[in-house]
Amino acid sequence: MNTANTNPVTLALAKGRISEEFFAKYSSKVKAVNIESRKLIYQIDHIKVILVKPVDVPTYVAAGVADLGIVGRDVILESGKSFYELNELDFSKCRMSIAGFDENINLKGSITIATKYPNICHMFFPNARTIYLNGSVELAPIMELSDVIFDIVETGATLKENGLVVIKDVIDINPVLIANKASYKFNRVTINEISALFNPEEIEVLPCTK
Repeated sequence: MNTANTNPVTLALAKGRISEEFFAKYSSKVKAVNIESRKLIYQIDHIKVILVKPVDVPTYVAAGVADLGIVGRDVILESGKSFYELNELDFSKCRMSIAGFDENINLKGSITIATKYPNICHMFFPNARTIYLNGSVELAPIMELSDVIFDIVETGATLKENGLVVIKDVIDINPVLIANKASYKFNRVTINEISALFNPEEIEVLPCTK
């Protein structure tokens, strides 16, 4: 990356699918990075890229350890941290959906939902009882722990293999470029230039919803 301003910037990038697709999509704009190595910090021109678990990106940015972050909207909504949202990025798209066995279930009723995202779940299903699970939420309705699940859906293959169907698509999920509020105030020019590299449309700064 080459920008006119050389103020140093730290970018917290979500490890996994987002970082892989990020480097693939913007290969012409960033130097080649071997993300299969165990390195966690990369220097790309004047930008320090740190690879962190998705759930930790909002913490790094809100605390000011990272000036910028790229992470999915699901993590942003669940975190409740305070920062600016700069751009939605056009890759690694998926959706958050309700899935289960009964396509006619009353989602407005007092059902039980198993999910990794209880805060987001309460936003859309305030009458539901939520059960937090950290993995394999598809197992919950099979074992009658919950009526349905609320989770990220990409291809739907895992649901199909376990006999579940998507009952309702709730929200589309994209990676979002976020910025520490103080960093944006004092390093606005550089941050806007970096943001424009990834999404050249006009930049609109939005406060986080929580």
